[in-house]
Amino acid sequence: MSRKYRYHSHEFKLEAIKLLETTDKPVVQLARELGVRVNQIYKWRKQLTEKQDKAFSRTRRKSGDSIPI
Repeated sequence: MSRKYRYHSHEFKLEAIKLLETTDKPVVQLARELGVRVNQIYKWRKQLTEKQDKAFSRTRRKSGDSIPI
């Protein structure tokens, strides 16, 4: 069984974190509405806290690209 990864834009992640911090909604409800896992929202918040403006700047690999060893 293969995993299907979904790409979320920088803006989407920032908005999810903003909603987490500014609304009274439980994180479970927020995650369900956004279509993401609860732990993913917390992970994005942690990345933003630790890396600040460099958070979410990772570039995606194309399917044919090799991984450097």
